[in-house]
Amino acid sequence: MFDRNDALWGTSSDVGIYKIVSPSSSGEKSAEASASKVEGFREADGLTSNAVQNIFEDHEGNIWVATSAGLDRFRPVPVIREPRLVMVPQFGSSLLATSWGDVFFGQQDGVFRAAPGGSPLPISTNIGGAQALCQGLGRDVWIVTQKTIVRFNGRIRNAVDRPAEPFFDDCVVNHQGALFLSAGAELYELTVKGWRVLSNEQDSDGGGAVPLLVRKDGKLLTSASSQSIRLYDPPSYTNILLHRPNALLRLSTISDEGDAILLGGRFGVARWRGSRFEFVTSQRVPALRGTFGIVRTPEGETWMMTSVGIVRMASDDLNRAFADPRWGPSTTVFGTHEGLPGVAHAYGLREAARGGDGRLWFATNTGTAWVDPVKLKRDPRPSPPPVSINAVTLGNKIFRDPSRATVTPVMTKVIIAFSAISLGNPDAVHVRYKLEGADKEWNEAGSLRQVSYNDLRPGHYQFHVIAADEDGVWNKSGAVLDLTVEPTFFQSPLFMSLCAIVAAVLLWAAYTVRARQLTARVREHLETRHAERERIARELHDTLLQGFQGLVLRFQSVANRMAPNSDLRPPLELALQQAENVLTEGRNRVSNLRASEVNADLASDIATLIAGLGADPLIPLTVTVEGRVRPLEPIVREEMLRISEEAVRNALSHANPSKIEVGLIYSRELRLGIRDDGSGLPNDVASAGQRPGHFGLIGMRERAERAGGKLAISSSPALGTEIRVTVPGRLAYTRGRTVRRKPFLIPRT
Repeated sequence: MFDRNDALWGTSSDVGIYKIVSPSSSGEKSAEASASKVEGFREADGLTSNAVQNIFEDHEGNIWVATSAGLDRFRPVPVIREPRLVMVPQFGSSLLATSWGDVFFGQQDGVFRAAPGGSPLPISTNIGGAQALCQGLGRDVWIVTQKTIVRFNGRIRNAVDRPAEPFFDDCVVNHQGALFLSAGAELYELTVKGWRVLSNEQDSDGGGAVPLLVRKDGKLLTSASSQSIRLYDPPSYTNILLHRPNALLRLSTISDEGDAILLGGRFGVARWRGSRFEFVTSQRVPALRGTFGIVRTPEGETWMMTSVGIVRMASDDLNRAFADPRWGPSTTVFGTHEGLPGVAHAYGLREAARGGDGRLWFATNTGTAWVDPVKLKRDPRPSPPPVSINAVTLGNKIFRDPSRATVTPVMTKVIIAFSAISLGNPDAVHVRYKLEGADKEWNEAGSLRQVSYNDLRPGHYQFHVIAADEDGVWNKSGAVLDLTVEPTFFQSPLFMSLCAIVAAVLLWAAYTVRARQLTARVREHLETRHAERERIARELHDTLLQGFQGLVLRFQSVANRMAPNSDLRPPLELALQQAENVLTEGRNRVSNLRASEVNADLASDIATLIAGLGADPLIPLTVTVEGRVRPLEPIVREEMLRISEEAVRNALSHANPSKIEVGLIYSRELRLGIRDDGSGLPNDVASAGQRPGHFGLIGMRERAERAGGKLAISSSPALGTEIRVTVPGRLAYTRGRTVRRKPFLIPRT
């Protein structure tokens, strides 16, 4: 059977299964090349039985193998383990990507080479395990083994005695062809006279394998300490110190990207450009913890081998993360579920390399694997995992495969069970759920496949669940459940309406009680004032007026005894006449202090009062009454009369009107309006509310306030002036009988 990637799967009698990667119809060039494409899997490797009965591929690309003893699954993975590169040296595998596209691998059992598009093949089996690999001039590759140092250029060439160090971390060749080896605190240079030792002392935190790099300017770059790097221009060097403890802790890889140097280690990833260092630490991006290899691709991606696994990131995102310390880039991690054999080696250096065919090679503590980024993008995207809502539990009832559910008031808890199925890697399925109307954001389900909600408020809800597979392909339509929560009686609109009515009644009762209290207080104040006015009137009548009347009578008696032709009689009679006038005026004032009849007609009194002002020439006056005439409190009636008198007097004195209108309205409020068509109030008087040196306007306001009401004045040169007085009915009207009257006009000509 051919799978979707053109690999041939087959079986033969009791030998398990085999897989041939991209078989060629014309055959391979060599037996080694043919063998490198064949993989086998038997009962000894974990197959349930060597007796294979059927092979099947599902829609996700999983291969299912039915045997006589069970069912086995083989799932497609992006990371391909290389079966020949499994002999990992004690201090990690060595990787070297050459400028011509070949990739070399240093293993415990020798050195292997993979040409572009080819599989790793051994270049020699008798040189022993490799400790370091580096490219020399031309197409030379230097190989540092446990016993010697050799140069490879199509074949093994002259050997060089190695220094006495038991192990070397890394090697490089500069632009002049000089070979350098690093071994912890020592740096060795191969000269025509032999090996020269250059000190490379480090602090206690900077220990571990020491990577080397020849920059494009020919200078040698290596680690100096946990917070510095060293730039060699043999025999001199310069230390570049970062004033930040452990900034470059356990530096494990250095990569020259032309415009910048990328550094990786336990700290994460750093970029050195010009004189500036920028970091993306493992605290900000945990996936970068322990970076042992960095490779950038022409497709705009950066791949890294870290302690977490293989990490893929957009290069633009990494550059933005370097520039913005607060921004965390998104990453994709390829681990054991994706086919990675193991984790990064604790002592590894440059555990990532890119071959000429675009494949990326990564070394781990159990072997070497590769990824083809182009093939990852070219492969058809798998279908997202199907999502379903399996059951809803309401109280003690379970509803299977529901599309809608109703929660009654006796059900206080809702349990929703759902599922998202992936045959390839069910543990990697990513599930989110959200109850619209209750949840503001999507919730991560993790490994849970049910969720419960307690005490939901009455209303309509929609429960959504979506899922993504291991490749991040989302089933965005997901599954939906319509949920209706019925209200209890105490949550129903009827109960809410009853509560609103009761609250309104209580508010109205409180308002009524308070209004009555205020009315009683104002009425008591008015009655007190009225009683005080009557007391003053009695005192004036019984003392001053009576005494004055007695004096007038005595003087009149004296005048009567005088001779008719006496010269003193005319002046005395004139004085008695003036005293009589004063006495009459006093009686009028005392009468004003006493209450008028409560049933008296206020409109008639206003008309009579205004008629007595003696306007010359006479001005038409109209008094209009609306509503049912009601008895007024004496103080209110008196204040209305005085306000009307003052308003008309002001109009006659200052506005030169052609007519005056007075209106009385008996309703829930007592309203008095006096309007003229004169010249209106000056702007300064209207804004100040009074005329300098005059107190008429102020007096009218005070009288309105004493009656418990408000006075408003509007005026304009074109329309004249209007004065409006409003007194609440509870203060203006007595508790007597209502007197019915029709509106009437009192003309004055």
